[in-house]
Amino acid sequence: MENSKNSLNNHNLLESSNEEVKIGNGSSHNHIFHSNGFHSHLEPTSREELKVTIPSRSQQNNAKSSKCKKFDISDLKKDPELYKRILEEAIRIEKNNNKSWIYELNFQIQYPTAFGEKLLIVGSQEFLGNWDIANGLELKWNPGSIWEASIPIAKGQMSDFEYKYVHMKGDDIVWEGGDNRVLKVSDGKPKGSSMIYNLQDKWQK
Repeated sequence: MENSKNSLNNHNLLESSNEEVKIGNGSSHNHIFHSNGFHSHLEPTSREELKVTIPSRSQQNNAKSSKCKKFDISDLKKDPELYKRILEEAIRIEKNNNKSWIYELNFQIQYPTAFGEKLLIVGSQEFLGNWDIANGLELKWNPGSIWEASIPIAKGQMSDFEYKYVHMKGDDIVWEGGDNRVLKVSDGKPKGSSMIYNLQDKWQK
């Protein structure tokens, strides 16, 4: 009876411990030696000494509870209000991802010119001539020497680009000074199905 109790106690100590133990060979049985002085016997298996780590029972339980549970949408339907909000948000995100934007570029600059002269925008996009003045975007003159041009760009054809204004004085070509202007797609303002860019520039000297 005493041996049975010792065996049970030894088993409990092994399960509750979380320590490094040594398994070494003896004369007829292998022994497990613990840092607390406890030891138990094993049948001989090899002549080599092994090191093992025995996880505690609490660590084993934590490992089981940390496993991912399979999500069941039927659980969500038990809360109709939460299910409705999540469904509406999913529809909104999907619509936004599939939205076909039209990029509307509105250029404006005030610059005095003589009758018959022109003002162009030339830049790194095809609709601005790819820096070729012959294919640049011509602005329209308005009272007060205000020049304007608007151009819609379909989705997928718009990316950040650089541009500059050019003054055409007959055969003379005058580029504005300074660094190239930069338009970033992220600077647009959404309006309906359009992304609007209102560019009110000043001539750079």
